[in-house]
Amino acid sequence: MQIKSDNDLDQVDEVLAGLSEKENQRMKKKIGKVGRRGARLSSKLNELIRKVSQQSGDKTEAIEALKEIRADINEAWRDERERLEGFRGRRQQENDTFTVSLFGRTNAGKSTLLEGILGGDGSTIGQGEQRTTENVTAYDWEGIQLLDTPGIAAFDGEEDEAIAWEAIDRSDLILFMVMSDSIQKSEFDQFVDLRNRNKPVLIVLNVKRDIDHGIRRRRFLRKKKQEVTPEGQAGNIEELKHRAREYLGHPSVSVIPIHARAVYLASNAESDDERAKLLEASRIDDLLTQIQDAAVNRGGKYRIRTYRDETIHSLRRLEGEAKDQLDHLRDRVAYHEKKLEELETWFEDFEDRVIDQIRSRVGNLFESKLYGEVDSFVERYAGDKSADRRWKRKMRNLDLQEPLAQITENIGNEAKRKIEEHIRQEDFDESVLDLNLDTRLGDAKRGYLGRIMNALAGIADLVAVVTGGISKFIGSAIRILKWWIGVDDRRDYRRKKSKAKSRIKKRIREKEKEAVGKIIDWFDESIASPFRVSLKGTSQSVLRAQSMAIESMEDFQKAINRLTREENRKLIQALVDVQIGSRKVEKIVRRQGTAVKVKIKSSDVTGAFRRTSATLGEPVDPVESDVEKESQIRQALNSISPADVRSNGKAGSWNVEFSPRSARNISQERIQTHVRLTEQLLDVTLSTDMSPSSSNTDFKTE
Repeated sequence: MQIKSDNDLDQVDEVLAGLSEKENQRMKKKIGKVGRRGARLSSKLNELIRKVSQQSGDKTEAIEALKEIRADINEAWRDERERLEGFRGRRQQENDTFTVSLFGRTNAGKSTLLEGILGGDGSTIGQGEQRTTENVTAYDWEGIQLLDTPGIAAFDGEEDEAIAWEAIDRSDLILFMVMSDSIQKSEFDQFVDLRNRNKPVLIVLNVKRDIDHGIRRRRFLRKKKQEVTPEGQAGNIEELKHRAREYLGHPSVSVIPIHARAVYLASNAESDDERAKLLEASRIDDLLTQIQDAAVNRGGKYRIRTYRDETIHSLRRLEGEAKDQLDHLRDRVAYHEKKLEELETWFEDFEDRVIDQIRSRVGNLFESKLYGEVDSFVERYAGDKSADRRWKRKMRNLDLQEPLAQITENIGNEAKRKIEEHIRQEDFDESVLDLNLDTRLGDAKRGYLGRIMNALAGIADLVAVVTGGISKFIGSAIRILKWWIGVDDRRDYRRKKSKAKSRIKKRIREKEKEAVGKIIDWFDESIASPFRVSLKGTSQSVLRAQSMAIESMEDFQKAINRLTREENRKLIQALVDVQIGSRKVEKIVRRQGTAVKVKIKSSDVTGAFRRTSATLGEPVDPVESDVEKESQIRQALNSISPADVRSNGKAGSWNVEFSPRSARNISQERIQTHVRLTEQLLDVTLSTDMSPSSSNTDFKTE
C-alpha cells in the first residue's frame, strides 16, 4: 500500500546510513571503555585474592568468596557486551533502513494490519488461536522495515521474550497495538520496559467491529465517522493516554484509531471503489502518515536515540547489577557481622561459664564421692591387707564415669543447641526475609556443629582416661597406706593416720586438678579452638575479603554511573535542534524514559531544549541558573506543574505542593523521579505535599 511519493523519504536511507555508521563506531568505543572499567575491577579483585592468599590461617573460603564476586560481575558485563555487540551486528545490517516494530498482546491485530498494508493473502492472520506469530518477521514497505513480533501473551519462556525484545531494541519506532473491546491493564506492564529503553511509541487503537459480512460492512461504511475516529473512540483514547502517562511517564503519546480488518479487506477488495471506501473508513492514512513523518522528519534523531539509549540502557542495567550485588553483599556482610558478634558475645560468656562449671562440678563430684570417703576408709582399713582390693571395689561402686560424662555432655550440648539455633535462624531469615546469605558462613557453622558432634561422641574415651587415672592413682596411695601403717608401731598410730588422710586427700586434690585440666583441654581442643579458628576465623576472613571487595565494586559502580551521565548529556546535546556551546549548559540530569532537567546559563536556549522533548520522548525542563532558587525549582518541576513552592526555613530545603487534581493525574513514582532529579540538579532537599490536606513525604536523593 502506498500513501504518497515523497522525495524526502528517498533521502532518509542515506541520512540513516551515515548516522548509523558513526553511532555504530561510537558504540564500539563505548563498549571498549566499559570493558576497561570491568577489567580494572577484575584486576582489583585479583589483587585482593593475591593478598588474601598471603595471609596466615585458612584462606580457602575467603578466596572462594572473592572469586564468586568476580565471576558474577564478569558474567553481568559479558551478558551486556554480547547484547550490545549483537545489537551492533543486527543494526549494522539495517543501517540505511528506518525500522518499525508492531508490539502488543496476542490477537491485537498486528498480523492483520501488516497483511493489509503489504497486500498479503491472510496466511499469517490468526483465527482466534493463542499464538500466530512465533518469530520476528521483517517486511519492507516504502523503504521502511516493519517487524511483526510475537504477542505479549504468546511469550513462551525466556527465549521468545528475548526474541521480541531484540526486535524492539533495534527499532526506531514502536507501534503498540490494543483492541478497543478489551483494553487490559496487563498489556501496559510491557510499557515499563519500553519506558526503560525510552523507545518512541505510537499507540494504535484497533477498533473491534465485525465487517466480514456484507450487511455489517455496509453499515460500518455508513457510520465510519462515528466509529473509527478520535471522537468516536474518545473514551478509549482518554483511557489509553492515562495509561501512557501512568506507565510511560509522558503526557503526549499519540493514540491513532484504525480498523485493521478494513485495511486487510481493502487490499483484497473486488473493486477500486470498495477498496477506497474501506481504506478511508479504516483511517490507515493517519497511521501511515505518522510513520512516514517520523521517518522523514525525525528519523535521524530517532536513530541517534536508538543507538545511544541502547548504550545507556545497558549501562543502567550493568550499574543496576553492580548495585544489586553491592546491596546484597552489604546486607550479607552486615547480617553475618551481627550474627558473628552475637555468637562471639555468647561464646565469651559460655567459655567463662564452662571453665567455672568444670571446676565447680568436678570439685563437687570429688568432694561428694572421694573426699568424704577417705576418713572412714582409712579408719576402717588402715593396715588391712585387703585395703587395696576393697578400695577398687569401692571405686567401681562410686561410678565416677556417669557424672563426669554428664558434665562434659552438658557442655557440648549447650554449644550444639546454640549453633543449631543460629543455623535455624539463618535458614528462617533467608526464606522469610528474602536474604541472600553467604552459604560459606552457614557451612562454617555446620562444620563447627560437626566438630561438636565428634567431641560428644568422644566423651566416653575422655571419661575413661580421667577415671582410670583417678582409680590407679588413689589405689597406689592406698597401697602405700597399707604398707606404711602396717609396719609402724602403735604409739604414733593416730598421728600417722591423720597424716595419711591428709596425704591421700592431697593426692586426690592433685587428681581433681588433673581431671579438671583434662576436661578443660578437651573443651579447648574440641569446642573452643574450632570456634576461634574454624568458625570465627573463617567467617572473619570471608567478611574482611567481602568488605574489601565492596570498596572495589563501589568504585566500579561510580565509574559506570559517570559514563551513564556522560552519555545522557551527550544524547541531549545531540538532539537539540540548534548548536549549543558547552558554556551555555551548566548541568544535565536524566532518568532514561522519564524526564530530563537541564541547568542553563542563557535563557536564549530555553526553547531549543523544550522542543527536544518531542524528539526525545521525555519531558525536558530547562532551568535558568541566574534566577532565584524558588523559580529554579518551579522551572525544574514545570512538566508536573507544582501548585506552590516555598522555603521551609531550613537552608537548602523546600516544600512543594500539588493540587488535588494534579495529585490524581500524576503517579507517585513519576513525582518522586522528578523530585529526585530536581534535587540532583539544584543541590536542594524537597518535601512534597500531594494535596493541601496530605502529610509531607520526604524524597531524598539516592
